Amino acid sequence: MTTLTSPYDLLSAIPFLVGFKPEDSIVLMTLKDDSIAMAMRIDFPETLNTEQLDIIMGHLQSHQSEAVIPCITCRTQVQSPPR
Repeated sequence: MTTLTSPYDLLSAIPFLVGFKPEDSIVLMTLKDDSIAMAMRIDFPETLNTEQLDIIMGHLQSHQSEAVIPCITCRTQVQSPPR
């Protein structure tokens, strides 16, 4: 088992957890017993309706997760505001 000790480690592990490098996505990773139990990716939506949220929550609850770590990935590079 690999130990993730920093936010960088966690972000670097995402392509291995979902099978590819996601772009414009929401990645949800569940924790159970101090381990990543599940990772799921959805396309970054314009909106989420109640039915879609219920489906996502059903998947998260089915794994009896203790916590969820969300990560949003974007292709667009964010620029710092001018100083």
